[in-house]
Amino acid sequence: MRRCPAGERSGRGVPELPRASSAGGRVRRPRGRSRRLRRQPVPLSRACGQSDRDGSDPSRGGHGLAGRRLGAELRADMGRDARARGDRRALVRDHVAPERRSLRRCLRLQRAAAIDRRPAGGTLDDRDAPDRHGSRRRGPPPDKRNLRPAPFAAVRVLHVTPRYPPAIGGAERWCEGLARWQGAQGNDVRVLTLRAVSEDEVWGPGGLPAESVAVGAHDRAGGVSIRRCRLGRPAGRAISKLLGAMGLHALARPQSAELYGLLFAGARNADVVHVHGLPGPHAYVGWLAARAARRAVVLTPHFHAGDPWFEHRLVHWLLRRYDAVIVLTAAEATTLQDRGVAAARIVVASTAVDAPVAAPPSMPRDAVRAALGVPRDAPLLCFLGRKSMNKSLEVLLAALPRLATRPRPALVIAGPGTAWYRELIERERSDGVIDLPPLSEEAKASLLAAADLLVLPSQREAFGIVFLEAWAAGVPVLGADIPAVREAIGDAGWTFRPGEPHDLAARIDALLAAPETSRELVARGRGRIARLHTWAQVGPSVMRAYELARSLRRGRAPDIVRQLDG
Repeated sequence: MRRCPAGERSGRGVPELPRASSAGGRVRRPRGRSRRLRRQPVPLSRACGQSDRDGSDPSRGGHGLAGRRLGAELRADMGRDARARGDRRALVRDHVAPERRSLRRCLRLQRAAAIDRRPAGGTLDDRDAPDRHGSRRRGPPPDKRNLRPAPFAAVRVLHVTPRYPPAIGGAERWCEGLARWQGAQGNDVRVLTLRAVSEDEVWGPGGLPAESVAVGAHDRAGGVSIRRCRLGRPAGRAISKLLGAMGLHALARPQSAELYGLLFAGARNADVVHVHGLPGPHAYVGWLAARAARRAVVLTPHFHAGDPWFEHRLVHWLLRRYDAVIVLTAAEATTLQDRGVAAARIVVASTAVDAPVAAPPSMPRDAVRAALGVPRDAPLLCFLGRKSMNKSLEVLLAALPRLATRPRPALVIAGPGTAWYRELIERERSDGVIDLPPLSEEAKASLLAAADLLVLPSQREAFGIVFLEAWAAGVPVLGADIPAVREAIGDAGWTFRPGEPHDLAARIDALLAAPETSRELVARGRGRIARLHTWAQVGPSVMRAYELARSLRRGRAPDIVRQLDG
């Protein structure tokens, strides 16, 4: 039976190469055409399957037939060359490696084209995505495909914040509510934070206060993965004095090497790095880690205009370096524009409460007043929040003796304490002041239900989420007349001149004497919550900020900016 030469089997007419003899063991090199063969890289069109012989369509992944033909030819050529030259390493270097690079380049182009062809209303189902060979996997008919109903594609978000609940504060509540909403929408959400709960642990002189709460390192709640890192010691006295002379007091606070290391590692596995709060060192390290990983980075500064810690030129420089900045009010957006932040990079997202109505109180009104020692006919004023310097509690305490309402109102101050507040209480002792520690959500709802008025005297505030909580509980609100608070409460609350106890006392007396006006203000406030301050309205604004930041990183920002402006 006649053997078919190798050249005829491959279709090129190359005669079969002689085999090694059993005597000498040496391979005789053929002369003629086969010796002059050279390895030529296959064109990219052939590697991608664009063959004019098989009529394959590259958009449908039809390079399979051409790939099989190419593979057969490569195997035949490899056998001839190995027998002819006896050098397999040179064969791989000169022929196989260029072909592999061409095929990989083609697959990357096809995957990129598949991503650009995604439907505008959702993400592709996994069965429609190109596999590792570049072809699409067949799935069910379009009407049965599991398309994502959310208007935004799922992203991997890394939130970086110095404190996270159970820590008390508006910025902490905002971060928690946003992370839970994003997790419910199917996003991969992770939070990097410190184990600090009280404010003094982060911004104080160092050391754990008496009311410190121990929290674990790992947690998962509401679809959010939380990692809490250890807090180190503050900077030495000499370094603190130097940073203080430069106006960088925040950088002298306690640091966390564990947080910074996990931040640089986690940024590589995220699509967006979202930093919360200024002017702590985490904001600088978060921006640097995102830049090193070439990821979009977004900042929610909760900016306090006029605060020396926020008004340093290095803080303004950092604000201008973020891809997008999320603010809670239009007044804050105007403030940041005055500090040099481009208007196209600012997104107003506001804040929200978890539900438009408050949870039912755990105790009735009279029981709460009896537990606090407040007479049934005496008005009850309430303050909720951190007992820190920027809350201007000294103004509220100074206004209390000036009230003309009788019986004399009682004042409840509930929230985590600070060293500053303990010194204030020792210095400004006032009758009728009831000091309470941080409360649970049920206890807070009971206290608000028993109160007649919520007062927030802060002269530096980014929004004031306690206004929303008071409206939801049916309590009127009174705040300082600053741009952020004025915009937050609108026509659903009253304001007083900041830093003036006489005006604050007069406004408290007027609201307590007008119960009908108070009920009307509460109704307006609840309407504002339903229209503006639920996560169904706030969450999509944040996701649009993510799209803006990612588009700026890709150099395709104009379209997104036009959508935001529209």
